Parts: sequence; structure tokens; C-alpha cells
Amino acid sequence: MVMETIDFAIGWPDPRDPADLFINSLQSECRSRRMRFLCVDEVGLERAAREVKRGNLRIKFYLDMASETFDAQHPFTKFCYLVKDVGARVVDDPDKVKAAADKSITHFDLLRSKLPVPYTVIIRHWEPSRKLTAEEKDRLGTPFVIKPALGYGQKGVKVIRDRRSRRPGNTAPGTTFSCRRLSNHSSSKGVRAQGAIKE
Repeated sequence: MVMETIDFAIGWPDPRDPADLFINSLQSECRSRRMRFLCVDEVGLERAAREVKRGNLRIKFYLDMASETFDAQHPFTKFCYLVKDVGARVVDDPDKVKAAADKSITHFDLLRSKLPVPYTVIIRHWEPSRKLTAEEKDRLGTPFVIKPALGYGQKGVKVIRDRRSRRPGNTAPGTTFSCRRLSNHSSSKGVRAQGAIKE
């Protein structure tokens, strides 16, 4: 059997709707550039994975819109690693998404890159009862936000409005938090804090 080469593939979490504007636009753009296009939806996922494993299907570029990055057993996450391992360039690569999703790591990456960031206090999972110092409280101001380090969609976010309550409170073991100022400019006065980070 001759290997089929796909220039642009997208992982799509639902059965493909023939009227989907986004998918149809991608397909049309690929066609206009003489690129082979494949939409891997939940219906065709098993077949696509089987063909990649057998060496019958090669995907050059894969846009992952379907995996559950933090679930290694999710079928689309497995597929993403499968195509990545055989040389596909992956957008939304689970490894890179995981690294970027940890706000406690990203914060320091931004600092090293000399990008402006709000004042942030990171409370590590091994210090769950740690309280903010007087200096940290003053620099944070109120209100500020506590966010889990790993997370998205405002899950686990807590707004602290009271100057007396300045710690994450009761949290699950193994949680890292960061408390951040909220501001449009990192040097502005009277800035509020945003963010808690959770591992």
C-alpha cells in the first residue's frame, strides 16, 4: 500500500458537521494551495490512528482541537502523541500546553524574558498554611485574585476583597497558588492582585 501524505490535519472533538464554517474554510484554503486536508473527528479517529501506526498515513501538520491535554488516556491526546512521534508538527502540542498551563512556571519564564508582569506571590504546595507577609499584603492591595497554577476557565479562582483574608484558605494537598496584582500596567499605583497557582 502506498503511504498517503496529509499536509494539514485537524483533530475535531465532535462528528464533523458538513456545514461547519471553520472546517470548511480550512479545507477550502488547503485546496486552493494544493494541500491535502484531513479532519480527524471522533468517527474517523480510530481508523486514522491505525493507518498512522501501520505507516500508511503521514501527517505533516496537525492542529489539535480535540485532546484533553491533562488526560493521557484520552483518545485524541494519544493520537496527538502518535502523530508527533512520527514527525508531524503539532500545534497545541500537549507537552507545550502543559508547560504553558502552569502559571507558576510561566510567571518566571515571563520575568526571565523581561516582560512586565503584575506583582505575584507564589505559594507552593508544600506550604499550604503559609500566610502573606505584611510587605506582600501591601504590594498586592485589595481586591486581588487567587488562581490555581494548573487550570483554565476560571476554575478554582477566588477573589479576595477583605484585607484580613489574604491566603488561599482550605485547599487540597498538593496545590500551589499564586496571588497576583491586577493592573493594566505593571508599574501603576493602586493595582489589584490577580492569580493563584495550583500544581
